[in-house]
Amino acid sequence: MSHYQYYNTNLDWIKKNTIYLTIHGSKAYGTNIATSDTDYRGIVIPPKEYYLGLKKNFENYVQNQPDLTVFEMRKFIKLAIDNNPNVLEILFTDPNDHVYIHPLGEKILSFKEEFLSKKCKNTFSGYAVGQLKRIKRHYEWIMNPPKKMPTRKECGLPELTLIPKNQIEAVYAAIRKQLDKWNWHELENVDSSTKIAIQTHFEETLCEIMQWHWSDLDDKIWLSAANQIGLDTNMIDIITKEKVFTSKLKEWNQYQDWLKNRNPERAILEEKYGFDCKHGYHLVRLQRMCLELLEKKLMLVKRPDAQELIDIRNGKWSFEQLLDYSEQMDNKINNLYLTSNALPANVDEDKVDNICIQIIEESFRIL
Repeated sequence: MSHYQYYNTNLDWIKKNTIYLTIHGSKAYGTNIATSDTDYRGIVIPPKEYYLGLKKNFENYVQNQPDLTVFEMRKFIKLAIDNNPNVLEILFTDPNDHVYIHPLGEKILSFKEEFLSKKCKNTFSGYAVGQLKRIKRHYEWIMNPPKKMPTRKECGLPELTLIPKNQIEAVYAAIRKQLDKWNWHELENVDSSTKIAIQTHFEETLCEIMQWHWSDLDDKIWLSAANQIGLDTNMIDIITKEKVFTSKLKEWNQYQDWLKNRNPERAILEEKYGFDCKHGYHLVRLQRMCLELLEKKLMLVKRPDAQELIDIRNGKWSFEQLLDYSEQMDNKINNLYLTSNALPANVDEDKVDNICIQIIEESFRIL
């Protein structure tokens, strides 16, 4: 049966030029339940005019019913090189979950292990930490829900800001620019404790699904960046208070959105067990997959521990048990990152780039 049936788009070239399509998500992990939807992910190579002509750059096609995303070839390659969990998994799904594979798709699958590197420590583990943050936040909301919207007065601010909005935005932009200069290896004029805070922050927000916001920054990072760009003491004091207010207001709005949009079934589990069990199972899955990669160069999408993960999703583990397990796994992952030789430090990008060029050039002749 043709893979065309899964697409709602009227752009026939997207269907025709899809070179790989696979089941993704819980059904690919083997953790699906009766109510689970079927998700699909794939790779598409646009016609050559999208590469050589004036047509708008194409990165991906997304639809809701059914849940389907196909990535443009180069976009996919870049995300896979970065060891993005949601993208890397696509290459390692069980063959029984493959919906469609064009010969060009077979070529990509044949060199899938070229994408594996120690970057997985930052991406898989970083995404897992993101899950843990949400679990802790929701746990706090359940146990100690916010009572009212924060006010500027509570944060030591006048009702109307003393600094024009465009100046505040300019400061935010300058801080973001400073942060973009910092990475794990090049942190000039930063003390050691701040370096650790910066490294941790970027590990936790590396995946594109977690776009950081300036109000979420660790205070050490904030003050270091503010001093680095030359803000005076008075400006730092005012902007710091604005940061605190913005952060509290953001959390209040997130809490309201959470109350409004909670999945009814997951809300029952949260009220019963005190935390989002689905986030909990993804936390465990991601940390285990990261450990398997670092230790044995194994990317096990179809989970051998599927039943245990389902049990976690159904509330078998306590909140305290989950936190304790996650901490132990985090220590193991950090140790393996330093000692294991199963994976290279980085992907051979030149090699992958050459293969990517060959496949795209061939697609112009045969698709």
